[in-house]
Amino acid sequence: MAGVDPVREYGAALPFLSRGHSANLTDTIHSQVAHDAISPLPHLGAPGRTKDRSSVTQRTDVLQRLTDFVCGPPNAHLDERLLHDAKRLLLNQFKASAEAAQQPDGRHWLARASSLATRRGATGPGSVGLWWSSARSTPRHAAALHRRLLLLLDFGDSHLPTLGQFTSDIVAVLMACAEAEGQSGRHVLLSLAVGLEVAIVCALMGMNRQTIVTTSQQAALCKLRAMPYGAARQRLERALPAACPVGPLQPEALKALDELGWRWRMRDIAMHCRPGPALAQAPLDAVLALRSTAGDREPRRIQIHLSPMAWVSSTFPRAAVPDPPEKGPAPPPPPSSSGPDLRQSLAAAWLLGQFNVEERHAAQLGHPSLTALGDRIEFNIDARHMGLESCTLTTEFLDGSTDHIHIDAFLGARQQPLSDGQLCELFRQAADPLVRPQRSGEILQALWRLDYAADTRQLLGLLREAA
Repeated sequence: MAGVDPVREYGAALPFLSRGHSANLTDTIHSQVAHDAISPLPHLGAPGRTKDRSSVTQRTDVLQRLTDFVCGPPNAHLDERLLHDAKRLLLNQFKASAEAAQQPDGRHWLARASSLATRRGATGPGSVGLWWSSARSTPRHAAALHRRLLLLLDFGDSHLPTLGQFTSDIVAVLMACAEAEGQSGRHVLLSLAVGLEVAIVCALMGMNRQTIVTTSQQAALCKLRAMPYGAARQRLERALPAACPVGPLQPEALKALDELGWRWRMRDIAMHCRPGPALAQAPLDAVLALRSTAGDREPRRIQIHLSPMAWVSSTFPRAAVPDPPEKGPAPPPPPSSSGPDLRQSLAAAWLLGQFNVEERHAAQLGHPSLTALGDRIEFNIDARHMGLESCTLTTEFLDGSTDHIHIDAFLGARQQPLSDGQLCELFRQAADPLVRPQRSGEILQALWRLDYAADTRQLLGLLREAA
């Protein structure tokens, strides 16, 4: 790879990040997004501004296709497997929120939201419950709080082809509105699937993060409320800025738009079975697998061979991939916005033999032993790997021995999905400290039968703080 600028060479492998989109929204944006999804949206276009006719035609075509999909027959091309997939994604989000509710930040947010709701009189009719709390608040404030919980630990899921974390954005708003409005469980699951498909297509078209979130939330709510075609089109039009999409669409985006409702790309969403970004899942699997056979040997150097896409993501964590310079070396990577450094996480996994929330916290503290081992971890490009699902790990030990391990797909990826039993166990581990184990079982039973429920209130009512 000498003489090759990996950012220039492989930046196109990141259709989402390479356009300057952050992997997560700021708190300011997520609060506004939750407000916009539940409240009527203002027009985002610039009235009276001259637009290129081809751009207008393209935007009109995209808008019509999205509206046709959102307003199509409720069960068109929808099978029971897809509803089951939606339940799994919802359960995984509940797992992430339960673990987050036990962290200092999560407890602080819940206490503050409860106090504010009481002072403002927001606990009466039309209010909804705050998960893992005895408090209630308005749907808008509950959606904003739940979204913060869902993203706190990176313990949810990611759509690997675009690196987008769309489920948390949609679930937070969708569940708040469904509880307030008494919508049926089947409607909720279908609306979640529709919202995710719209988010994925928008990401493939190169839209920015805020547009993706707002458009997908509006699509999910239009489906939830069974809005007439004209009203749904108007809401989606207001969510799409006048300049979207920008430029000619790539073949993959055109194909995704054409296949809406026929091929469900939400099945490419990978669940995180360990707290950390999608990028960390395969390396963590590799480190823990090799660590279990290493015995007392101490590593001298750990080399992790990643796909070009994963290498770029590891070099520029949670930030926009910059345009490569015309001359000279690539700019230094910007600092990570939150969460431990990937090297620190892998070092913690090796030294502690596992990687859960406690190990994640240890990695954030930057203990000297973790830093020392982290300095011995290298990331290399291996073009034989594709995407974020796989990696190869080579460890050279101080005694002169060398071990290798290859991960084809991390646990939770589409090629190696978590079983229902594994997902339930992860949920129980997160939820049992908050509610009685019996209550965790009741939550699971209610969720697996959600498509038969008249509304979501029984399920969400179980996400209450134990007495």
